[in-house]
Amino acid sequence: MVTAGYPDPHRLNSCIERAPAFAFKGLVTVDSVSEEERHGSLCHKCSVDGAGFERCVGRMWVDKSARHIVDYEIDLPEEPGY
Repeated sequence: MVTAGYPDPHRLNSCIERAPAFAFKGLVTVDSVSEEERHGSLCHKCSVDGAGFERCVGRMWVDKSARHIVDYEIDLPEEPGY
């Protein structure tokens, strides 16, 4: 956090303590499978798997033109606390 152009250490530390942490859980492989429409967008349908997803296989749809993730389905349990 910045206050009047200077970092506020009290606010910065409180945000860091509350922020969820990201952890490296392994690599993920993404393979293009087909093209299909998903939620009104023409997408690349991809298969995703690997150690990063605890060896669970999932699907991800990426908008062909905007190149952002439109949807995904990965059978992983929720993280604790969420």
